[in-house]
Amino acid sequence: MRLNVDLDTVLTLLAQGCYRWLATPLHGFGQAKHKRVDRKFVETPGAIAIESRRRILVHFERRACNPVLREAQLDKDCPPIPWLGNRRLEFGYP
Repeated sequence: MRLNVDLDTVLTLLAQGCYRWLATPLHGFGQAKHKRVDRKFVETPGAIAIESRRRILVHFERRACNPVLREAQLDKDCPPIPWLGNRRLEFGYP
């Protein structure tokens, strides 16, 4: 039996899963709605710098939610990312 599924429905479900995956290690945001996670963490101003052949540094600007990101240690034990030239992701805070 063939099942027709619209691409926008599939992408919406994938995005919601990604927001849930991101929010899970963030203290106090495990059950937060995707709009709140987006507003607090995804739409965060900052800069990305490729400093060497080994790492990519994401530097966040000063915000109240930075302690939550720092506590979650999302970049700890980050494996090399093959499609970024086997570079490791690191976060920097002011």
